[in-house]
Amino acid sequence: MTASADANKRLLRQLDAVANETRLALLELLLVAAEPMTVSDLVARVNVEQPAVTKSLQQLCEAGLLVRERRGRHIYYSIVRQEFKRLGGYLQRFSIERPPARLAQGGVQGTRGKRTLRQEPSGTMPAISLGAGVQSTTLMLMALHGEFGETPQHAIFADTGWEPKAVYTHVEWLERLIVEQFDGRMTLHRVSRSNIRADALAFASGESRRWPNAPLFVKGQEGSRGILRRQCTSDYKIVPIQRRMRELMKREGRAHVELWMGISLDEATRMKPSRVPWATNTYPLIERRMTRWDCLRWLEAHGYPQPPKSACTGCPYHNDAMWRTIRDDDPEAWQDAVEFDRSIRQLPGIRGQLFLHSARVPLDQVDLTGSRSKLSRDSSMGVESSFDAECEGLCGV
Repeated sequence: MTASADANKRLLRQLDAVANETRLALLELLLVAAEPMTVSDLVARVNVEQPAVTKSLQQLCEAGLLVRERRGRHIYYSIVRQEFKRLGGYLQRFSIERPPARLAQGGVQGTRGKRTLRQEPSGTMPAISLGAGVQSTTLMLMALHGEFGETPQHAIFADTGWEPKAVYTHVEWLERLIVEQFDGRMTLHRVSRSNIRADALAFASGESRRWPNAPLFVKGQEGSRGILRRQCTSDYKIVPIQRRMRELMKREGRAHVELWMGISLDEATRMKPSRVPWATNTYPLIERRMTRWDCLRWLEAHGYPQPPKSACTGCPYHNDAMWRTIRDDDPEAWQDAVEFDRSIRQLPGIRGQLFLHSARVPLDQVDLTGSRSKLSRDSSMGVESSFDAECEGLCGV
């Protein structure tokens, strides 16, 4: 076998190795890790059983993308960066822009029988996914300050229609800041599918057949406990953002989008690849190894206020501290959430009662004096009752 054939075989093996969600998640964790990690370390960070993690690590090692090192009784894994540089160099060839125009396939006849030129989309359009919380606000402002070498011209905020008033006030402040301090060099787009609260209440009353797929907590008739499937982030955040990106790509003649995500190093488990082939998710804060605390320090150092928590008023992922804040600081929003909680107790087609809080009692009867932390778990389901469970990286950032 020739050297070229060997290289092609290795390339195919590596491409096949990364074309898997579990293996890709492991690589992303190892990429930002300060030091090599064990199987136990990785299992604790991904929602995958240990045998599957072990098998995935073996496949990545066989492809030459990871190296393992035994230290006493444990085996540590780390990334072989040279292999990724080689792999990236190969893939980089496909990112070279095409000529700005070419003859249309088969020829397109003009008014005088001549072939006409058709403009082909080319190049990459950077854009920011703006959740309007601490991390994504910091990312946007750092870009406007020129700290990443380039400034995306677009930031996209997906409005569910049920954000706290403080979030809408913050977004309006960002819009003014872009114009007044940065000469309008970025456009902040607001996109929306519809009002998630109105959609949920319409379904509960039988006026609509469309349920927003919010992760409400279920209490069965015999005391069983569960949680509804979550798809609200996809329907009310991801899809509207993707639609606007497609519109902007078409308008600007771009072939690809590089979407900057406001995920910090301490939330690296929320990193996910793009669901569509024409976009790539990137994580500038993680590349800078910035945590949420680092973001707060950056905002303070530049004289900016701390952004509010960005999430629906009645999001089931609120921890007790967040519910207390809503109750104590925004009585109108608290009453809205309490009334919503009462309205969704029974839903068509679902056996049992539904609740906003994991205690599975009416919201205004929950004991919020405890310290259910951001990392506390709903023991009946083994899932975190927090924004760590919102793995798309679009809420709470």
